[in-house]
Amino acid sequence: MFDRRPPKLIPLSDLLDEAEEPTPWLVSGLIPESELVMFHGPAHAGKTYVVLDLGLRLAFAEKDYHGFPLDGQTRPVVYVPSEGRRGVSRRIGSWLKTHADHAFDPTAYLPRTWETRIINEYGEPVRIVETDRNPEPPFYRYDADDFVLDPKRPESVETLAGFVQRLAEDFQVPPVVIVDVVSDFTPGVDENHRDFGHALRLIHPDNLAAEGGLVPTVFLVHHEGHTANGRPRGSSSVVGLVDVLIGLDYRRDGTPATLTNIRVSNPKQRNEDIFADLVLQLSKPDPGLVTPVVSGRPDPLLERMILSTWSATSVNGRKSARQEGAAEPHLHGLDPQAIDILRAAREISDSLANTDARQTDIARETGISKGTLAGRDGKLKKLEAQGFLLKTSEGGWIVQKKGLDLLESVAEFGKTG
Repeated sequence: MFDRRPPKLIPLSDLLDEAEEPTPWLVSGLIPESELVMFHGPAHAGKTYVVLDLGLRLAFAEKDYHGFPLDGQTRPVVYVPSEGRRGVSRRIGSWLKTHADHAFDPTAYLPRTWETRIINEYGEPVRIVETDRNPEPPFYRYDADDFVLDPKRPESVETLAGFVQRLAEDFQVPPVVIVDVVSDFTPGVDENHRDFGHALRLIHPDNLAAEGGLVPTVFLVHHEGHTANGRPRGSSSVVGLVDVLIGLDYRRDGTPATLTNIRVSNPKQRNEDIFADLVLQLSKPDPGLVTPVVSGRPDPLLERMILSTWSATSVNGRKSARQEGAAEPHLHGLDPQAIDILRAAREISDSLANTDARQTDIARETGISKGTLAGRDGKLKKLEAQGFLLKTSEGGWIVQKKGLDLLESVAEFGKTG
C-alpha cells in the first residue's frame, strides 16, 4: 500500500542515543515536528482560522507564532479542505491584508524571460533565451474530488503522499499537511467505531513520507463530541492514535462582529510536556476585511484574567449563567442539532459579510450530514416552517429574528446543546 521501512532490531545503545536527541519543534513549546496533531472543538470555535493562521506563518517563513518561536524556514504547507473553498480563499485574503510585510503581488511570481547574445567560438552571434521565476510562498490547496480516507482505496492517499514527498525533496524541510475537516473524508465510516481510527491512520505522517525521507507534520481538524464536551467526536481510538491533541473553545465579547476569545488547551502530548492554556483572539482589526483573522493574544495580565474567569465546568467555554440566576431559555422543542444549525448559519453569515449560509457550509461546520439537513423533512425545512430560518432566492439560509433571539438566550444561559 505505502512504502514500508524494512523490519530491523534497534539495539539499546541506539535507543539511548535517540533519547538524547533534542526535540525538533514545529512551534517551539507547542507542537513538535513530524507528529500527528488533532485540533478539535465545537462549531465556530475558530478551528479553520487557527490552522490557516499557523500554516500561512510557516509558509511565509515567519519567526514567531503569537509569542512562540518558529525556526524561520520556508516550509511547504498543503491544505486539504473538504468544502467551503470560497470561504477559505476569503479567509486567506483577509490574513494577507493584515500582514503588510507579506503584501502578495501575484505578478511578482510570473515567469520572466530575457535574451542574452554572445559570440561563440566560431565568431558567430548566438541568442540565448533564459527563463526565471521567483518562487511563491509554498502554501497549496490540494484539490482532488476523489480524496477519501478509506483503507479499501489507499491510492487516494498515495497520490497526496507523492505530492508531499516531492515538496520535502524540493525544500529539504518536513512539510505540513492540514486536513480540514477530517470526518468529511471518511464516508461510510462510523466515527464511534474503531474503524474511524483505522481510516485516520492512513494519513499518519509516517505513511506520507518516502522511505528514509523527511516526515511531515499532519494537522487533523475535527469536531467536538455531541455529548462528550471537551474531547474529539467519535471513538476513543482517535485520542490514542494522535500524538498531540489541541482543544479549541470560544467565548464572545459583545456582538459576533467584534471579538472572539479562543481558549487553546493541550490535553495530550505523547512525547513532551503539555503546554499551559493560552488565548488567541479572533477579530476584524480592519473594518474592510471580509472575514475575521487571528489577530494575536491579549496582553499577559488580560490573558490571565480571561482564563481565570473561564469556568472549568462551563460548556464549550461559555460560563454557565445558572449560577448567576439567569432564566432558562425556552427552546421551542428544538433538539441540540437544531441549535447547532442555527448557530452555524449565523456564524457563516457573519464571516462572509452577511452572505446567506449554504447548506454545504452548514453541514461542514456542524458535522451534520447533508441528508439530515436537506429534503422535505430535513431539519432546514423544519426550522424554516417554525420561523427560525428563511431560505433566500439564491438557495442559501439566513437566521430570522426568532432564531437570533433564541441563540442569544441560549448563549446567555450557557447552554450549547
